[in-house]
Amino acid sequence: MALMRYGRERIPSLFRDIFGDDLLAPSEGSETRQWLPEVDVYEENGVLKLEAELPGVKKDDVKLEFQDGVLTMSGERQEETRKEGAGYYARERRQGSFARSFRIGQNYDIERISAGYTDGILKVEIPKKEEVRPRQIKVE
Repeated sequence: MALMRYGRERIPSLFRDIFGDDLLAPSEGSETRQWLPEVDVYEENGVLKLEAELPGVKKDDVKLEFQDGVLTMSGERQEETRKEGAGYYARERRQGSFARSFRIGQNYDIERISAGYTDGILKVEIPKKEEVRPRQIKVE
């Protein structure tokens, strides 16, 4: 693991050694690429929860849609405008559109889906249907 991390950290300097500094010269124009936000999916107390990291994405640029048993989150992280004459030496943060889809089982109540967005984290909650939840039966 440490060797892989060392290799990843060393790659830019290896390319610079082989190809010269032109490899890391400021990029021309703007490039828009698709990216995939990281999402945690788990169930807690009979509620399916999805939490997506969307740093730099405005709430108005996030879209949630449910169709045919699939929940899709999509949107776009807008590229920051650069001042004239400015260029990148390294660019690791992805810009552009994203989309992630999740098949939701029939035992969840899609009519009660709720979502919130705070500090770059999209939180979606889908409770289980009442008839699917386990219930305690008192033995008399």
